[in-house]
Amino acid sequence: TVRLESTQILREMSITEESVCEFTSRLSMEWKYLYLDHRAPPIIGYLPFEVLGTSGYDYY
Repeated sequence: TVRLESTQILREMSITEESVCEFTSRLSMEWKYLYLDHRAPPIIGYLPFEVLGTSGYDYY
């Protein structure tokens, strides 16, 4: 039962991770996007190449 419980815990953890709406981005001092990770497009609705080099202020 220990193995079964640990499998269930891992499954619950992965479900939790999938439902989190988080991504990593890097911005310049001028608030221009320098980097977006692979989790960004479904959350923000833009592909990285559409956002990179633009200002974060453009999206508020």
